[in-house]
Amino acid sequence: MNIKGQLPRAYPWLRGLQFFAFAWLLFLLLFGYSIAVVTIMVYAAVVCLGFTVVAARLWRRGSREGKYYLISWTPFFLSGALFMLSKIGVAYWEPVIARLMQFAAVFQLIVYFYYQSSTFAEQTKVLLEKKDEALALEKNYSAKLQQEVDDQSTALSRANEQLQQLNTIDALSGAYNRRFFNLEYPRESKRAIRQKSVLSLLVIDIDRFTRINDLYGHLSGDKAIRQLSEVISSIAKRDTDWIARFNADRFVVILPHTPLTYADQLAEKIANESEQLKIHDKDGNAIEYTICIGISSDLPSDEHDPSYLLEQAEQALILAKRRGAGRIWIYEKDPT
Repeated sequence: MNIKGQLPRAYPWLRGLQFFAFAWLLFLLLFGYSIAVVTIMVYAAVVCLGFTVVAARLWRRGSREGKYYLISWTPFFLSGALFMLSKIGVAYWEPVIARLMQFAAVFQLIVYFYYQSSTFAEQTKVLLEKKDEALALEKNYSAKLQQEVDDQSTALSRANEQLQQLNTIDALSGAYNRRFFNLEYPRESKRAIRQKSVLSLLVIDIDRFTRINDLYGHLSGDKAIRQLSEVISSIAKRDTDWIARFNADRFVVILPHTPLTYADQLAEKIANESEQLKIHDKDGNAIEYTICIGISSDLPSDEHDPSYLLEQAEQALILAKRRGAGRIWIYEKDPT
C-alpha cells in the first residue's frame, strides 16, 4: 500500500512502530520467555490493528490496494489473534484454530492473485485506452496536417493561377495578350482540324490610333483600347470565343465552330456598337473614333500553316482601311 503518499500523517507512526519493534526485541533478551511472548503478542495485535485501520481508511478513499489488503489480511489477523489467545490459555481448540489460520493463508493467496490479475487487467485496459487516445490524436494530427497541406496546395494553385493570368492577360484591356495568342491559337487550329469545324477570325483595328495618342495623349488612347475591348467582349461572349490584344491598337477575335455568315454578323454588331464610343480630351470635349474589321473564315487542314487564317484576316483589314474609316472587309482569294 502507498501509505506514505495517501496517508502521510500515519506514515511516521508506522515507521516508529517498526523501529520500536527492533529495539524491543533487543530489550526482550533480558527478560524471560513468557514475558517476551506476551509482549510480542501485544505488539503484533497493535500493529495488525493499526494496519487494518489504515487499510480501511484507504479503502474509503477509493484505494484498490487498501480494499484488497483489508479483505485478504482480516481473516488472517482474526485467526492469528485466536491462535495467540490459545497460546496463553484464553482460547481453546488450538488444532482447529491452526487449521483456520491455514485457510486464512490460502484465502489471502487467492485474494492476492486475484488482485494482481485484476490490476494487470486494469493496467492493460488503461494502456489500450491510452493507445486508442494516441491513435486518435495521431489521426487528428494527420488530418490537420493533411488539411494544412491541402490549404497550402490550394493557396499555391491560386497563386500559380494568378501568376498565369499575369502572364497571359493584357493589363490594359483585360483581353488575352500576344503571348497567350501565340500559344493557344495553334492549338485552336489543330482542334478545328480534328473536329472538322469552321474557324473564323476577326482582326479589329482602331482608325488613326496614332493620331489619337498624339493629339489627345496616351491616356485617351488607353481609354479607347479599354472601351473597344469591353464592346468586343460583350458581343463575342460564347464559351468558345476568346479575344486577344495583338498589338497597340489591334484585337484578334477567335470564333471556333463559326461559319462566315455568323462571323460577319458579329463584326457588324461590333462596328455598330463602337460607333457609340467616345473619349474626352482634357477640356471635356467628346471625341469620336471608328474601327475597321477584317474577316477570314475557313475549314483548317494540315496542308496549311495555322497562321494562314490570321494573315488572310490582316489582308482583309488592309483592304478595309484602303476604302476608308469604319469599314468591314471579308477575305476573298481573288479580291476585287
